Amino acid sequence: MFQISSEFEFKEVDHVKIEYQLRFPASKLQLLDQFECYPFVIELPGYEHLKFQCVIKKFIESKVTLVIENPYDLRLYGKKTDFKYEHKHLKSDIDINISFIFDPATVIKPTKQNPLTIEDTFVSKLSLQNITSDLQYCDIVFISSDEKQILSYKCIIAKHSKSLAKSFVNVSNNPVKIIADKYDAKTITAALNFCHGNNVSFKEMESLMTEIFKFAFEFNFDELKVCIIPFITN
Repeated sequence: MFQISSEFEFKEVDHVKIEYQLRFPASKLQLLDQFECYPFVIELPGYEHLKFQCVIKKFIESKVTLVIENPYDLRLYGKKTDFKYEHKHLKSDIDINISFIFDPATVIKPTKQNPLTIEDTFVSKLSLQNITSDLQYCDIVFISSDEKQILSYKCIIAKHSKSLAKSFVNVSNNPVKIIADKYDAKTITAALNFCHGNNVSFKEMESLMTEIFKFAFEFNFDELKVCIIPFITN
C-alpha cells in the first residue's frame, strides 16, 4: 500500500458578482455604415474606477459586433478574455446582461500619473488595440514618402482628426488613400499606433518626435499633438 501526497497552495479570495445590463438602441445601430463604429466606456456600479472600453463595429450590412475589453483579467461573462457578441437583428436593441466576477482586493485602482518623462509611454484614451490589430478590414491607406502603405480604419482616424472626418463624408470608395509623402513609413506608423491604442515609447521614438508632431499638426490629430508637446518643449 502506498500514498501519494500533494501540496497545493490555495489563494484566498472574496469574489463579488456584478450584473450589468448593457442596452444600445436599434435606432443608432441602423445609422451605422459598413466599417463604422461606436466606441464607448462602461463603469461598474459601485466600482466606478473599473472602466471597460467598448466598441460596436459594423463589418457587413447584416450584423454588428460588440467588443468589450477586459484589461483587469477578471471573469467577464464567465471568461477571462475580451467579450465579443454578434447582433444580427439590427431592428432590435442590443439588450444583454453581462456578469463581472472578481475579487475587489485584487483589482488595482488607477493611480495619479506622474509628469511625463522620456521613459514614459503614452496611449490614447480611445484605445482599441485588440480591434485594430486585425488589419483585414482596413478601409484607409496612408502613402509614405518611401512609397509604403500604412493601413488604418476611417472610424478610428475620424475620432482623432475632425478635418479628416469631414473629408470622409463624400468619399464612397474603399480603401481611401491619403498621400503623406512628407513623412516616412516609420513616422506615420508611430502616429497611427497611437490612434490604434498601442503604447508609443518616448525613448524609442525620440529621434522621430518632431516629425510625428509635424504629421499630427498637418492632419489635425489633436490628441496626439497634446501628448507630444510636453516632450518637444522640454
